[in-house]
Amino acid sequence: MERLCNKDMVQLEQLDPEDKAEVKAMIEKHFKYTGSDPAEWLLGKWEEASELFVKVMPKDYKAVLQKAKTAKASTKSRKVIVK
Repeated sequence: MERLCNKDMVQLEQLDPEDKAEVKAMIEKHFKYTGSDPAEWLLGKWEEASELFVKVMPKDYKAVLQKAKTAKASTKSRKVIVK
C-alpha cells in the first residue's frame, strides 16, 4: 500500500487562533449552504471541537514562509534616510 504521508516531509501542528478563525468561517459557510448536521455540531461545540483539528504543514513550505517573514521583518527594521 502506498503511504499517504511522509513524516519527513510534513509536520503536524495545532491550529493557532488565526487558523481556527479561518476553519470556523469555512464551516459556517458550509453549514449555511448545506445545513450539514456535522457542521452544526462542530459550530455548537466550537471550543471543544476546534481542538480536534490539526494543521499538516509541509516542512519545505514552512521554511519558505519563515524566510519571507524574516526578510519582511528585516526590511521594516531598516530606516531609509532621504536628503
